[in-house]
Amino acid sequence: GISSALCLATPVIAAGPRAPKPRSLALNCPQTGEVVREVYWADGRYIQGALDRIDWLLRDFHIDEMRAIDPALLDTLYALNLKLGNTRTLQVISGYRSPATNQMLAAKRRGVARNSLHTLGKAMDIRIPDYRSHAVRDAARGLRRGGVGHYARADFVHLDSGAVRHW
Repeated sequence: GISSALCLATPVIAAGPRAPKPRSLALNCPQTGEVVREVYWADGRYIQGALDRIDWLLRDFHIDEMRAIDPALLDTLYALNLKLGNTRTLQVISGYRSPATNQMLAAKRRGVARNSLHTLGKAMDIRIPDYRSHAVRDAARGLRRGGVGHYARADFVHLDSGAVRHW
């Protein structure tokens, strides 16, 4: 009767909407050999201790200077992993760069922007083992989040949390 129908419906109502899945990243800095595997977002909020450990890995390793990395950039990496089905550790070629390091690199190499978003903690250059850089580039462009640069000769992809654009 009516009471048995109510008993069946109660667990569904009590469960409510499903909570969003925690977000995690596995990052490697080849220059320092450091690896971080962190759940950086759970229960609707960013986890400060995890962000701090990610910020340290993504520091300017030339001078050990750290800056907070834009969580939107981390969310882009997470979304990129989901889109690619990647479970491998991302290699971070460059994360945060101090203005002095950026200036030094710009003087030595073509393609380093003088006002780089790297200096604001809003950009990183990555490789994903077992994925060709053009496949990473295409998947990142498909997300339509921030800037995506493809550096085929150096075999890496630049991602940033600035305006949507690509080169």
